[in-house]
Parts: sequence; C-alpha cells; structure tokens
Amino acid sequence: SLMSTRLAHFQLLRQRGFTLIELMIVIAVFAILASMVVGNLLRPQQQASGETFGTTLVADIRSQQLSAMDGDTDETSSAQSYGVYFQQGSYTLFRGATYSAQPSNFTVTLPSDLRFQNLNLPGSQIVFQRRSGEVNAFSATANNFVLLNTSNNDVQTFTINRYGVVSIQWKNDYSSSFLALIPLPK
Repeated sequence: SLMSTRLAHFQLLRQRGFTLIELMIVIAVFAILASMVVGNLLRPQQQASGETFGTTLVADIRSQQLSAMDGDTDETSSAQSYGVYFQQGSYTLFRGATYSAQPSNFTVTLPSDLRFQNLNLPGSQIVFQRRSGEVNAFSATANNFVLLNTSNNDVQTFTINRYGVVSIQWKNDYSSSFLALIPLPK
C-alpha cells in the first residue's frame, strides 16, 4: 500500500507539468518559426522600398522631360533644356544643356540601402532637348544605369531610349520582371 501510494503520487507529479527538456524543445521550435516569419515579412518591405524609389526616380526623369518639352523658361528669357545628373548616392535635377552646380538645382539623396552603379550615361547625365524632349547626345551604347538595393541585392536596370522612354528591368533572388513605361504623346 505504501508502494502504491508513492507510485500514485509520482504519477500525479508527472501529470502536473512538463519537463525542462520538453519546454526547451517547444521554445526552440517557436524561435525557429518566429525567425522565419520575421525574415519573410521584412523582405517584401525592403523590395517595395527599392521599387517605390525607382518609380519616384522615373517620375522625376519624366518631369524633367516635360519641362523641356513644355518650353518651361523657369524665370529665364528663353526655353531651356532640362536634365538629371547621377552620382552613386544621389541624383540632381537641373536646368541647362549640361550639369553644373547651381542653387536652382534640386538634389535627391538615395536611402542608405540604395545606390546607383554602372552609370552608363554620357557624363553621368540625361539631358532632354528643349521642345522635342528627346535625349540630347543619345548613344545606344551608353543609355542605362543600375539601382542596387544593398539590403536584399535587388537590382533594377533603367534603360532610356532616344525619345526619353524609360524601361525598368528588375531582378531579385526570387524572380525577374520587366516593366516598360509608356512614352508621353508628342
């Protein structure tokens, strides 16, 4: 009877909780699942950041082209050419046939995880001719650049044609896509 009482007491204690090993295994499984979930939630956010910035860049390029086509004098006596000058960590919107540092320029600094590379453009700039909006001094062999997202290695390749149409091809670890932006009617 004493032996059966001890056995019943031991079984009761055993049924009340989990052992330390069981708890450690459950915590380890939860930690692994949580790390996978957090990684998968952050990746689309980083990718969206690069794609959003690429869309903003294209809008700025188009705005400069429209200013040149419109004959925007911007408080000068005659119509001007407009352009975009690229550096590794920024781009500058400017007025004139070539880039020069002026107070009227507007510089956009890239987020810390984005940078331009392979700037295959004459003088690292795109200049739009006044009235026509065509790319000044266009070269079919020097008409693209890359925007790299260093946090997830996404690459967006921007190509501009003679008429100022920008196309973007992006590649990441998961897929490749292509987006062509439709030119403005002339």
